[in-house]
Formats: sequence, C-alpha cells, structure tokens
Amino acid sequence: MKKFIGIIFALVSAVALSLGLAACSGNGGNEGGGNGGGDDKGTRYSIQTPQTSDVYTVTGLPDGAYEDDKVTFKVVLSDPENSVLSEVGVEPSTSAYYALSGADDGTYSFTMPAEPVKIVIDARAFEEVLSDGGVTFVSDNAREIAVNSGNTKVWDEDNNLVDRWAFDISLGWRNTAAFSSNSKVTSSDETVIPSDAVTIKEGDKGNNFYFTSAQILIDTSKINPGKTWLEIYLQSNNSSTSRGTVCVQITVTAEGTVTEVEKWTETVVFTLSSGIDTEDLYFCFTDTDYGSNMDSQERQYFYAGEYEISDDDTVTLTIEYVKGHKYRVTAGINDGSGNSLELNESVTSGAAYQDDALTFERTGVTIEITVRNEFFRP
Repeated sequence: MKKFIGIIFALVSAVALSLGLAACSGNGGNEGGGNGGGDDKGTRYSIQTPQTSDVYTVTGLPDGAYEDDKVTFKVVLSDPENSVLSEVGVEPSTSAYYALSGADDGTYSFTMPAEPVKIVIDARAFEEVLSDGGVTFVSDNAREIAVNSGNTKVWDEDNNLVDRWAFDISLGWRNTAAFSSNSKVTSSDETVIPSDAVTIKEGDKGNNFYFTSAQILIDTSKINPGKTWLEIYLQSNNSSTSRGTVCVQITVTAEGTVTEVEKWTETVVFTLSSGIDTEDLYFCFTDTDYGSNMDSQERQYFYAGEYEISDDDTVTLTIEYVKGHKYRVTAGINDGSGNSLELNESVTSGAAYQDDALTFERTGVTIEITVRNEFFRP
C-alpha cells in the first residue's frame, strides 16, 4: 500500500512540474520568432534616406520598418524664400515610384511595403540667371512692383484696355515666328504671383514676320505682397535648340507703395524746319516704361511760352530721364486737332532717337532732333 501511494505521489509531482515549465516558457513555446504571433512582425525592410543637403533637412525618418507600418517623417527647406521643394516620393526596390502629398508643416507619410525603399526628394535653391541660351532678362527691368500697378497697357480678352506690369526680354535667336508651347513661367510662391497672373507676349514682328524680343506681363490685380522667384523658360517654335531659362527674384509691395527710380538730367535740342507754326507749338516726352508706383513723371510737357526759340530756330529743353527707360517724343500743334509733326531720327554719343524711342546711356548728354514741317503719318 505504501508503495502504491509513493507511485501516485510521483505521478502528481511530474504533472505539476510539467505545467510549471509550460507556464514559464510563455506563448506556447514560440519564443524564437516564428509565425506564432506575439511581438514578432516578420522581416524589417530598410529605408534609404536621401543624402545630406544644404537645401533641406529630413527629420523623423527611421532606417527601416515592417510591412504595413505607417512611416511618418518631415522635410523642411532650410531657406524657403530662396528655394523650392518640388516633390517627395518613395521608390521601392521592385515596384513603381510614387509621389507623396505633404502637409503644410512638411510632414509626409506612407505605408511600408514588403520590400526595401528609397526616399527621393527633389528640391533646389534658386540662383539669379539673367541670360541663358539667347534669352536675356533686360537689366533695366524693375525688381519691385506693387499691387494694382502697371507700366504698360494692353487689350485683354474682353477688348478692354488694362494695366499690366511688363518685364522686357531680349532674344538672341534668328528666324523665330512663334514660341513653343513648352515655354512657361513658374513662380516659386503662387500666393505672391500666381500662374494665372502671368502671360508671355511675343515682341513686335518686322517685315519678315520674326521677333527678337518678348514681354512677361503681370496682372497686378492678382498678386500679393511678398517675394517670389520667376523662372522663365522660352523656346522657339522654329528651332528646338533655341531655348533658354532665366531666373529672377521679384518683390511685390502693397498697393500705393512708391518705388524710387534712378533719374538723370538730359538735354534735347530741337531744330525747327522753316515754316513751322511756332505760336502753339508744344513738346511732350512720354515714359513708355513708366509704372504707376514710380516716383517719376510719366509725361513732361513744354508749351509755348515755357521755352525760348533761339535765333537759329532751335529749342533747348532739359528733361528728367529714368535710367533704362524709353521715351516717346511728340512735337505738336496745340490747336485741338491732335496733329503732331514728323521728327528725324538721331544718334549721338550716349543717346539715340530711333524707332520712335528716345534713350540715353548716361547722364548729362545732349541730343539734337530735327522737327520737320509735315504732319506725322503713322
């Protein structure tokens, strides 16, 4: 009997020991990381981070994640005013690349696939480029414009004469009759100058139907104070090799802000042909590049009695000239008819009157222009 009781005790002890060991091992004994559940998530795939850049910083991006994990990180430009972040995307090792949409604070997220990935960031800093591939941003263009200002008038799509701000472009191409549809202007900050405020205008075509200049027109009723970079890409429709990209920073100021311009004092001597009625003769200089926010004069009039006619039938006038601007010159009879007299073209050192435009290259220059006794016929 005692022997039987000993056997029973031994069996009970063995069962108790077995249960205790099982409890200590946990989760059914799958501690090695198989597919038995628990914290085992399978393979951890690598995330290749972009190279270190002076243009942007990346924070919060891990070096790897498990399939279906949500990966969140942030991309911030080091100098947002002078750089642009074009795109952030994910490039899996075998699957197709896809772009990510970011939040306003630069946060991006994606779901980790079952393969390694690389994060791709397209960002760059802007640099001023005034001439490239025959495209030149004329150096005398203003870099500061105001809301609701303008320096030229154009006809809009509704046939209304409206104010626009024009940036002049010089083209060093030959035989260009039209721009390619690839031509475009990109603004780095759409809140300052939006895309729908910008128009590319071909320059005047001569008798051969080709043009060598252009204008970038800005609808200043659509712009807002701030700074933005304009990247101007122009391509000839007649030659794919005639193309270039210029880049400039433009400052937009509030409506009514006055911009100071550099002004020179110049002298114009008019020689009057015989027979001209000088009793009501007047002269007018119109700044065709004038902007409504400039601290200069758009028109300068000189009426009979405000000037003297010398014994040699010349009239000497002193004008205020804005550096780099073109002026239309009018000599007319103030009789209500609106008629103006023909003017001969003239070129001298430091100044020229050609193609109905008066220009000066430096201050303190004198140019002579002959007024003919015949009415102007455009």
